[in-house]
Amino acid sequence: MNLRKLPFVHNLLILIISLFFFQEISYAQIMDDDAPVGAFDLSACIQYAFDNLESLQLDQLDVERRRLEVKEQISVAYPQISADAGFTNNYVIQQTILPDGRLFGGPEGPIAVAFQPRYTSNIAITLNQILFDPALNLGIQAAKEVVVLTEKQTKLNKIDVAENVAKSFYAVLVSESRLELIDINLFRLDTILNFTKALYENGFAEKIDVDRTQVAYNNLQVDKQNTQDLIEMSKKVLKFQMGMPIEQEIGLVGNLKEMEMDSSTYEALLLSLGSDGYQKRAEYDLLLKQRELLDLNYRRFKRALLYPRLNAQISYGANSGGNSFGDIVFNVFPSDNWFTYGIIGINMSIPLFDGWKTRNTKAKTIVDLDKNTLELQAFERSYNLQINQALTNIKTSIQSLEVQKNNMELAQEVSRVSRVKFENGLGSTLEIIDAETSYKEAETNYYNSLYDAIIAQIDLRKALGILIDN
Repeated sequence: MNLRKLPFVHNLLILIISLFFFQEISYAQIMDDDAPVGAFDLSACIQYAFDNLESLQLDQLDVERRRLEVKEQISVAYPQISADAGFTNNYVIQQTILPDGRLFGGPEGPIAVAFQPRYTSNIAITLNQILFDPALNLGIQAAKEVVVLTEKQTKLNKIDVAENVAKSFYAVLVSESRLELIDINLFRLDTILNFTKALYENGFAEKIDVDRTQVAYNNLQVDKQNTQDLIEMSKKVLKFQMGMPIEQEIGLVGNLKEMEMDSSTYEALLLSLGSDGYQKRAEYDLLLKQRELLDLNYRRFKRALLYPRLNAQISYGANSGGNSFGDIVFNVFPSDNWFTYGIIGINMSIPLFDGWKTRNTKAKTIVDLDKNTLELQAFERSYNLQINQALTNIKTSIQSLEVQKNNMELAQEVSRVSRVKFENGLGSTLEIIDAETSYKEAETNYYNSLYDAIIAQIDLRKALGILIDN
């Protein structure tokens, strides 16, 4: 059947198709311009994760705990002042044996004499001060380095969080872009389906044309529902990676085409690589800081624990005594019942032999230093492998992206030609449906390749140690 022989039907179809494509353009513009208010871009998502994710909050608490441990160790170097008070009831007084009682006007032979009252009490204030202890100084320095080490570990964890958030963010954007294409295609198929049904009812189309269009429409409805479910699940994964409550609503803003890459981008990446790029990695920085800490520990056990330790003590107090409880309770304040005393002393401790404990601990520290050296070497080798893998993935994804982009442009041209043919009565409704469906499939393949290229970029930036900076 030649529709050019049916001017009214042919012109009506052209009008409907023209109105459809006009509405498609308007719909696409609305989808681009009507961004939700207060929506999150990628930077906002990552910052939200840094501020709210429980694992990173635990890392910050670890850093704060390390800082308090430094203050705790420093406090040992300050004067230690204490006040003591005591009361003793010598209900059975210990006696001292004297060799001959005649020395005190007693009988001949040994006698037992009590030299203390039954009740005694004392009060005292004591000050202790470390004068010299090399091990303490190195311990404080090591504690400060542990704080820096914990901060670097926190940065490493932030990089992993940023990677997970970025990949989840773009997964949502790709699914949303697919949904936009499906909605446009559904509108097109619905229009063509209704018109094809009208043609069939009036005897100008076959039943198979209606059935084919209906099958395509039903499949696209299922695809839309699956994509909507995927978007919801992808958003839940993103919110989990961000530390956001699952039930909280979130809108995203971003332009996938800003992440599009080509061969020139790959060449620029190759030029930006240096032979010492591994030094930018947080893992390498962490290993270096661990080495500094191990070196401090080695110095501590090598010499500091062999040096003498010098402490000073100053104490001032008073004590009192009596043979009855009332002498202590009711005669507290008269000064003649209290006898003062003062002590000033210096104590030096020199380690001589500890059962080879220090020697064995020092040997263990040397083993840890050797392990750290091997870990640094292994990291440099693994860095080179990671960079090569990332570059290969980038190259492959760029090639695929360029092919899919070319396919999309070709499919777009096929769609345009099919519309022109139909407007001139040389094409069919089915031909338009097939052309438009192929065009949208090519767009979907393009977005899939773009997402793969985005993931490859994220992996490369992480491998280069510049993920958070970018």
